[in-house]
Amino acid sequence: MRRKSIPRLILFLFLFSLFLPGLSLSSPKPASHPLTLAVLSQKIQSSIKQISPFLSGALSKDTFDRAFDTLSRIPLPATFSGKGIRAEELLSSLFPKNYEKFPLKGILNFTFKARETNHGGISITVNLTLQNPQSDSPFCQAKKLNIFYDITLFPQSRKAMGNLGCEISSFSIKIANPSVQITASKVKLNWVLHNRHYTFKANLEQLACPSLMLGRETLQDIQIGALSLFPRSLNLHFLSFLLRGSKLELNRLRLDLSSLDIETTGTIKADLPTVIQGPPHIKGIQGNIHYTLQGTLNPPNPTLSGKFEARKIKVRTTEGSINLRSFKTCAKLIGKRLIAPDLRFTVKNVLLFRGSASLDNISAPFENLQATFDLSVKDVSKLRSVMEVLAPSLPLPTQYSGRLRLKADVKTGEKKTAFQGFIHFDGDIHDAPLPMTVKGISLSIPFDVEMTNGNKYPPPPIKSQKSQGGFIRIQTIGFGIVAINDLKCILISTRNRITVDDITFDLFQGHASGKGYLGLLPPYPWKIMMEINNVSLKDVCDHIPGFQDALSGRVTTALTLMGNKGKLSSMRGDFIAKTVKSKEEPRRISQEFIRRLTGKKGRFFFLQKYRPYNKGIIEAKIEKGIIIFKTLELSHKFLGFKDLSIAVSQLSNKISIKDLIWEILQVSKTNVGQPVIKTK
Repeated sequence: MRRKSIPRLILFLFLFSLFLPGLSLSSPKPASHPLTLAVLSQKIQSSIKQISPFLSGALSKDTFDRAFDTLSRIPLPATFSGKGIRAEELLSSLFPKNYEKFPLKGILNFTFKARETNHGGISITVNLTLQNPQSDSPFCQAKKLNIFYDITLFPQSRKAMGNLGCEISSFSIKIANPSVQITASKVKLNWVLHNRHYTFKANLEQLACPSLMLGRETLQDIQIGALSLFPRSLNLHFLSFLLRGSKLELNRLRLDLSSLDIETTGTIKADLPTVIQGPPHIKGIQGNIHYTLQGTLNPPNPTLSGKFEARKIKVRTTEGSINLRSFKTCAKLIGKRLIAPDLRFTVKNVLLFRGSASLDNISAPFENLQATFDLSVKDVSKLRSVMEVLAPSLPLPTQYSGRLRLKADVKTGEKKTAFQGFIHFDGDIHDAPLPMTVKGISLSIPFDVEMTNGNKYPPPPIKSQKSQGGFIRIQTIGFGIVAINDLKCILISTRNRITVDDITFDLFQGHASGKGYLGLLPPYPWKIMMEINNVSLKDVCDHIPGFQDALSGRVTTALTLMGNKGKLSSMRGDFIAKTVKSKEEPRRISQEFIRRLTGKKGRFFFLQKYRPYNKGIIEAKIEKGIIIFKTLELSHKFLGFKDLSIAVSQLSNKISIKDLIWEILQVSKTNVGQPVIKTK
């Protein structure tokens, strides 16, 4: 009887301790809310609290005392073993009244060994192996179940230490709602005993789950290398899953289940625009981002801080790809507020981007962003390849050199988005979208933009007391035969508009002054008003092949021009130019030029190479990109008689600005012959 009572007691201890958790899993309740780390922690702690009373009841002081008394009287060493025993028959003999409470079926092999230790203790080892266990629970299946009980008792001091637990191989769980299937190569549940106090542990190796829903998101291809669960903490050595096509890997995670303190390091192998909606021409951002996070997930105000670092990030767009040389940032999450005080990007040793950003509500990242950006480019000659990918619709010069810096503050809200900052540039531009050369550029362009979200039409410009001042200084602008020198102006940025004041430059020995504005929101309206005085017609003609010495005199011009964006078809305005008396340059026209314009020589002056004129005027209006000449006249009066009159035809008095630009470019390319500007 004594030999039979000992294994029966031991079997009762580990079976009762082990399968009570199994009974709690046999009737899972459908999930009524999304599974989060906080909810998971609460469920685990609740399960442990439910198990603890049964453990304390089964392993009470009286139970230990009876075990000590019984084991102290048995002859040692003792060994029992059995093979091929049906588990349900063994349970029915041990617990004839309530054996059905234990969902255990299959073929059972067991061993029991008891021996005396060198320190006066009794060591007992129990091992049960159940092949192909069959459970009444349809959602839980396994191929092998190994139950172990290793304990050392010290009868004199009434102390004990050991392990009670089980190992399950090829474990599979199916949960109907939500539909989840979890498999693991090995699951180990363990209660560690020390002086009559048990500590629960769980270890899972190579855990896999095809998909799992968390709120509105679905995690796919979940792989867990090793997971250890303790009463107050969870350790995860490896985790990977797919989120919207992006792979995320956690190399290490430690979570305190009581305080929800967390530490984790890992790698994000992501195609970020699939997770965060990006610009339409960006297809993906690929690369490995290494991170370290620590803090607490305790709701409702989680606090996390971390560092993110990456190298060789590829930005794929419809136009090509850009390789980011490096990326580095630190970030902090306080409640729903996300702060990134230091952001850094480097692209091909060309572009350096630094900034900071904060989000007041991470659930709506594009409605509450506050950011400061500082973009510095030391050598802009290599910037074109980057800009062609990031802004394919922007017309860019083919060659430029110098230094560029962009500073901006960005604020987004539910109803409006604001940008404010400066663009600084020093350098030269060659081969612009039009064949233009701009040398000696030094500019600081301010911008202050406020967009109303969801509004079809932009808000009107608002004059604000808080305005930003800037400037433009350019040594030379060359466009065909036109050369503008020493351009200077003052820029003032008010809400949604840049006002251009005190524009001055030199043009064909004359001097220009004016003002205007540029709208910063669609349809990007602009307007310019100019007065150009003392322009030399001789200088103009000398720059046109075949026109040398054709015409001379000084001209004063008034111009008003406006439009939308850069569309030539939107241009409108008016233009007037008059010749004025000047001691520096007499008004005269060559007989050859008269012959080419009219087909005949001038009267009374046929023996002279040049003849004077005393009136020259061009008056035109611009509508929809078409110049319509109202007046174009060169004339001379002698003794009250008009002996020279060259005027525009009433039938051929139009030319488009597009054709005029083309003619100027053709003139610039022509070395010989006389250009002809045709009107319609």
